[in-house]
Order: sequence, then C-alpha cells, then structure tokens
Amino acid sequence: MNNKTFWDAMKDLSPALFKTYAAISRLADNEIGYCFASNNDISTKLNKHEKSISRDVNNLITAGYLLVNNLKVGFKIIERRLYTAENFKTYLQDNKNAKNLIKTTYETRDAITYFYNEKNPKSTGNKSVTRKIASNKNEDCTGNNFEDGTGNKSVTLTNTNINNTKLTTTEKNKLESSSSSFEFLNILDKATKQNIMKTKPEITEVEFKEIYDKCKYEVEQGYAKNLNAILVVAIKGLWNFKAKETTTSESNIKKISASEKKATNFLNKQNLEKMEIEDKQAEIETLNSLFETLPKDEQDNIMKEAINIAIKNGMQPKIAEIVARNETKYKVLKNLYY
Repeated sequence: MNNKTFWDAMKDLSPALFKTYAAISRLADNEIGYCFASNNDISTKLNKHEKSISRDVNNLITAGYLLVNNLKVGFKIIERRLYTAENFKTYLQDNKNAKNLIKTTYETRDAITYFYNEKNPKSTGNKSVTRKIASNKNEDCTGNNFEDGTGNKSVTLTNTNINNTKLTTTEKNKLESSSSSFEFLNILDKATKQNIMKTKPEITEVEFKEIYDKCKYEVEQGYAKNLNAILVVAIKGLWNFKAKETTTSESNIKKISASEKKATNFLNKQNLEKMEIEDKQAEIETLNSLFETLPKDEQDNIMKEAINIAIKNGMQPKIAEIVARNETKYKVLKNLYY
C-alpha cells in the first residue's frame, strides 16, 4: 500500500482536486476514522456542484489518496465511508468486517458529539467515541466537524464510558428515547418508512401521527387510494388535503365544488409526478455511485451489455453508445444489483 499523505496531496494534486481532498481528509479526522458525508453534504461545504464532488472522489480513489467501503442493504448503498490512505488500517478492518457494518449515526449532548457504528452500538450503552467541540467550531449534518482550512485544530478529544458515568434522570430519559427513534414508523412498510426517514429525518412522533391521521381520513373519504403514497407526499408538504375532519358527524363535512375538486386533483397529480421524477433522479444518482465503485473490467462489461441492448433495439452503433451511457446502462445495473 502506497501510504500517500496530506503533504503528498499538496504537491501532486491540482488546486481544485486538493480542495476536495482536504475537505474529506478533515471530515475523516475523527475517532471513527472515516468520512461518512454524502456528496451533497461535501458540495454544500465547498460550494461546488454535487457532480463535481462525485468526479473528484472517483479521481482521488483512482489516484490512491482515498479508499472506500460501501454499506448496503440488499444491493442498495445506504452509506459510503471514505478513508484517507493514512487510515488504511481502519479501512482494512472495516473491509474485513463488511457484512457486520451498520450505518453511522451521531448525537450531540452538552457540546460533545457521540458517534455510533458497529464498534460502538448506540443501544448497548458501552464505550462511545466522542468529540468535544470548541465554541468556535461548527458541526454539519453528517456528524463530522469541519475546520476553516487553516490546519489549526481546536478540538479536544475525549473517551467517555457511559457505564461509568453518572447520568441524571433527564439524561437517562434522553438516551432511552433516542434509542427508539423512528419506532413509531414501524406501522408502515419498509419502503415507505425509509422514504419518510430520508425525506424528513427530524420528524417527530406527534408530527407524524397528525399527518398520518389526515392521510388515513383522506383515503377513507375516497379522495386517495394509496395511503403510503400520499403519506410521503404529505410529509414533503406537497399534498393538498380535500377531506375536512370535524368533531360532529360526517354530514357536516363541507362539500367541495366540482371545479375545486378537479383543481385539487390536478395539483395532487402534479405533485405525485414531481415525486416520481425526484425518485427517478435519486435512483440514477445511486446507480451512478454504484457504477463508479466497480472495478474497471466490470464497468467495461456493463457498458458492452448496455450497448448490445441498444443495438438490439434498432440503434446504430454510434447512437447505441450514447443511449448506453444515458439509459440502458441503468437497466443493466438494476438487473445485476437490484
């Protein structure tokens, strides 16, 4: 293993690529030994396009400055872990334990961030990796702390054993409640639950119950057919509720005019179509990320198969190459990994 360092990167990489590397290197400078930020999170930090970050990450992996492990549920990637070459040992440990990796989570209490993964499960209450953050530090939504790029660190590292720490009743209650996050979504099927967690990860049980009851009533009144479908749309704030609940009998529900009903149905249809487009774009992004992590020979085989499919559909070879890159490649990936 060519253990390339931060200083090697300063000499070898272009300024733009080094900027991305420096950000990921900083985000990976924690007790768990890797960066689990998404391309979107990194692009927000650096004010660069998400596709540029994806390209940079791929180039850094190829150049040997980054290593990657992908956590999957079935064939779906739920978390990407990026390691600097300096953290090669952590990469090897995770790679060897790939089947037992769990998605990284975190929480902050009293200016200390607690990271949880397969080595520090949240539910056990065992030793948890922590990071005490100075008052001038900012934390992003990934749980990684980001510096201003000066190279100066004002972060105090501590290891805390929860079993040996005296907690107040309030702190114990917080720990117990946090371990059961999203249990109230268990009434839903797995796909809907994951969609809601992705759409609004901060949703509370009270907020969910209110929206769920309204959606259920909407279906009962015949204004919608699929409860799960409109539930996700409603949580996004894109569903226009037509059924009006009342504390009296159903006969007191205000009847909407035919024109109003038609207009509302049209809006809801548009919102559902918008959601389908967003889901399709998210699926393509996931498949592209998967494709980029595959070995070169496997990528070549997938592209050959994609071109053959396009040719069988009547495309000329040159046109087939374009169609393969933008369409049939995703069909091959879905058949192989989904």
